[in-house]
Amino acid sequence: MAPGLVNRGAGVGIGQANRATISTSYDIFDADGNLIGYVTQLDRSDSRTVARIRHLSSHDAGRTIEQAPGPDEITLSATGFALYNKPEQTGELPHYSLAARLGGLSGQEMFKSLNSQRVPFNIRVEEVHPATGAVSRTYYFGCMLTKYSKPVNLSEITVAETADIQVAVVDNLATGSEAGGGGTVIGA
Repeated sequence: MAPGLVNRGAGVGIGQANRATISTSYDIFDADGNLIGYVTQLDRSDSRTVARIRHLSSHDAGRTIEQAPGPDEITLSATGFALYNKPEQTGELPHYSLAARLGGLSGQEMFKSLNSQRVPFNIRVEEVHPATGAVSRTYYFGCMLTKYSKPVNLSEITVAETADIQVAVVDNLATGSEAGGGGTVIGA
């Protein structure tokens, strides 16, 4: 095989200069747009119910005449769900730290239970194409944890191996306008 080529099957190669790896980041923000954590991998699942409207009194009773879609349910499965719990200079956790809202302020009692989360968070997924520099952003607003694995406090960060998240609103915003989710601004 010629130098600089990556093997792709039976003798087919792609030049290394033509390979593209899309850079993706998953950042967690609070309602004020403060960066409060990150996710290493995020998988999205959309579902909805569709009700069948059927003929009732005709020779073809029971035949579907219309389908009425219900609202969508969007859930995210996160791997490597991490929240910052870094103290400020005073030694207190920042007021915007979601970790502080999920448990005690000491940093030792994070994630006592899912019932501890009273404040939703937002997630921004940003993908950047390395060759063109094109940026695609998807925002998940009003996120609430529905399931998580037992987290571990590692000094200035709390990490859960996996987490399931229910989403209120999904939005794709132009890169020039970062507002959304009821006027909330998320860090660019």
